[in-house]
Amino acid sequence: MKYAEYDKNGNIIAYCTDQKDNMVLIPEDLQGNTPHKDYLIVNGEFVLKSEAPDNIDNDVIEHGTRFTDVNAYKKYLIKDINVLSERSTIVTPGKEYIYKAKEDEANAYLSATDPDIDDYPFIKNEANVRGITPIETAQLFKAKAQVAKEQLAIIEANRQRKIIAINTATTIDEVEQAYRA
Repeated sequence: MKYAEYDKNGNIIAYCTDQKDNMVLIPEDLQGNTPHKDYLIVNGEFVLKSEAPDNIDNDVIEHGTRFTDVNAYKKYLIKDINVLSERSTIVTPGKEYIYKAKEDEANAYLSATDPDIDDYPFIKNEANVRGITPIETAQLFKAKAQVAKEQLAIIEANRQRKIIAINTATTIDEVEQAYRA
């Protein structure tokens, strides 16, 4: 490696072997985890050598070559943005059901005129565990759901902002700038 760009923690985030203006971005999820010599670019995407297919043709492997096709680079970075966004928002199906059921129970319980606590198992059980009233538990469920929605809205807005900025870019440098913004 002849040139490298480091983040504030000393992890390599980009590198090149020839000229400093040919820097190659390392995807954020791989930064700092593996030395650059262990990466390949296969069909325009970073992969670890250990994860590359055994029967891959050499003509689809670029060893540290910078993207020269703006559209391929856009596609690569948008895929990276989507993967990072998914990692920030992923919830297992069972947990997703529980969170939704808690929110639904809270809304129903708080809007009912004379709720029977036995009709609201999540509220009943969590109120007992926490040692708070069913009303307090329902309010807690609603508050947590609202915070989660607000955080997810921010994550989604940032994802969309980056994708739009990348799609609007017309040069490799503009694409890199949009991705890093």
